[in-house]
Amino acid sequence: MKSFVSIQVNVGGPSFAPAFESLRKRGLTSVQSLSLDWSRVETAPSVFNNPLPAIANAYYPAQNTKILLILRPLNTVGYEVPSDLKGVAFDDLKLIARFEKQLDWILQQMPKTNFAGIALGNEIGGVLGENESAWRAYTRFFAHMAAYTHSKKPGVPVGVCVEASTWLGPQRRRLEAIHQSADQLFLNYYPLKSDFTVKPLEDVRQELDALTALAKRLKKPALFTEIGCPSAEACGSNEVYQTIFTRLVRELLSVPGTPLTGALFQWYRDNPAADVAEQVRYYGVSSPAFRGFLASLGLSHADGREKPALLALTA
Repeated sequence: MKSFVSIQVNVGGPSFAPAFESLRKRGLTSVQSLSLDWSRVETAPSVFNNPLPAIANAYYPAQNTKILLILRPLNTVGYEVPSDLKGVAFDDLKLIARFEKQLDWILQQMPKTNFAGIALGNEIGGVLGENESAWRAYTRFFAHMAAYTHSKKPGVPVGVCVEASTWLGPQRRRLEAIHQSADQLFLNYYPLKSDFTVKPLEDVRQELDALTALAKRLKKPALFTEIGCPSAEACGSNEVYQTIFTRLVRELLSVPGTPLTGALFQWYRDNPAADVAEQVRYYGVSSPAFRGFLASLGLSHADGREKPALLALTA
């Protein structure tokens, strides 16, 4: 099966439809992600209130776009569980039952949606850290919820989004234990050092090759659920570097027999200043390089002018 390339449309309001249509005509909207923090879906015990699943269900099926549903009880820097479940272990039966109900409600809002996959957690390595008991609890939680999700959506791949640095670091064995219950590797990759400046391109190629080899060794297909590269000078980057990176990913996906099923690039447009400020607040990092990363990750400028990297995906 041919690997896909898609671009996450991060344009809001009345500008969304024309932006989406522009990419759809180029064949770059086959998959879009919908990320939902558990705490923003279950707003009180067994009370569910979030408009996004129904909105996605009303729009994307007619566009022949599949949804990668990312449910986030964990997300990058913290727990996103309902307030009354804070401190409850993930393998606690009460927590698991509540998460089942949340999944049921979300799927009820999306009866027409064609799912590319369902992820149970996002960038979990940074949250679980060195907490061995938390890893064990999440492994048991994931095994149960993967089976439950399969019972609700047979044939839809289930996994967990993991930052590449965790797969390439000392937590790999813990991730392998979790992925005994997963159908697919969901990988988030940005070519960045810990200070959010870009790595030498030869190092990037080695890491991408290592992730491909990992998928082969585990005998599981792999999807880049987030992938992208900033173009900001503050990151030590520019539009040339971003373009070379984009071409590198495209070439990697075209290798015959690759286990890589596709790549969802982040994002279509650079984030406006207000969005950058909100993300800086959420992540708690305010360095110039981090701000540059958030502000320049798009394949076009905030005003819609396209960068060369976007053209590299369609040339």
